[in-house]
Amino acid sequence: MCRDRRSRTDAFVDAYRIPAEAVQVWIQETPAESWGQAGVLTADK
Repeated sequence: MCRDRRSRTDAFVDAYRIPAEAVQVWIQETPAESWGQAGVLTADK
């Protein structure tokens, strides 16, 4: 997970030309049965 946060931070730093200290990343995991797309739960795919 640490690499994921770092790569997201790097993406913002590169895209917006801001210091890494200005980037805050929150990772919130949501169970597949709690979200969906186009009216279909992800758990049902």
